[in-house]
Amino acid sequence: MSSCKNCRKIVRNTVLECSDCGNKFHGNCLDIPVTKQEIEAIKASKQVWRCIECTNVRRSSMNSDSTSAPSKSASTSSPTDSVLDLFKEIKADLKSTEANLGDSINKLYDRLDDISSVLEAHSKRFDECYARMDSLESENRSLKKQIALLAKHSDDLEQRSLVNSVEIHGYPLQKNEDLPSIICNIGAELGVTVKAHDIESCYRFKPKSESGHSGIHVKFLRQHIKEDLLAKRRVKRDFSTRHLNLDVSPTPLYINEALCPGRRKVLHAARAAKNEKGYKYLWIRGGKVLMRKAEKEPVFVLTSLDDINFL
Repeated sequence: MSSCKNCRKIVRNTVLECSDCGNKFHGNCLDIPVTKQEIEAIKASKQVWRCIECTNVRRSSMNSDSTSAPSKSASTSSPTDSVLDLFKEIKADLKSTEANLGDSINKLYDRLDDISSVLEAHSKRFDECYARMDSLESENRSLKKQIALLAKHSDDLEQRSLVNSVEIHGYPLQKNEDLPSIICNIGAELGVTVKAHDIESCYRFKPKSESGHSGIHVKFLRQHIKEDLLAKRRVKRDFSTRHLNLDVSPTPLYINEALCPGRRKVLHAARAAKNEKGYKYLWIRGGKVLMRKAEKEPVFVLTSLDDINFL
């Protein structure tokens, strides 16, 4: 009976037989063990298998070209050859993959250089835009200040044109009314002598509604008449239509300094701020809106809407 070339034990059917030397080997006795199923597969496919000694002899007899590129029959002659061939194929694939990867990386670097150039150009453009925005914001702030100063100057000039003017509110609208006579009668009732020739101009404001009354704007030729009317009205606090013997329900009559549209907006805003911020006093003097939080507190002079923010 035959024995295993390596272990010298008797061999049976599940052994490999070298095609060159004819020696038999157990699958477990090889340098790289071969299972029973692999032995049966090699026998079933009638593959040529050589032991390690015969393989080494065969390799030494082959030239360098045949060594680097073994034939198909040699590569399949043993599990060791198959593994070596597989390693060679994997190595070749890795080299090819490495080469392709290198090309891809080089292309990516080129693309990154292009993107960096574009980003750098955009960055410079953004810096220019930001600098321009800063310049425009600064210019805008400067223009706003100039506009505010011009608006205040315009309000001051317009308010000066009203230095001799008052507004009378509460006098009922009558058909074919004689406004100069009405103003003279109001002055007489307050103890101020007013003649028709003392009045430079007078007119009714446009009514805010069809049923509502409108005020009367009066401009005197001399400022002292205006000041006398305002002073007398402050003293006579209950002054109303009943003092003029009008056939209407008694309503209070108010005489206030005339305000330009800009100062009128300041007055409306001041009235809202008065309740919101707890101020007690709000009045008009010399075309300016004045506010005081309480007795002996500082007086705030309001000439523009911006002044409301400092209350």
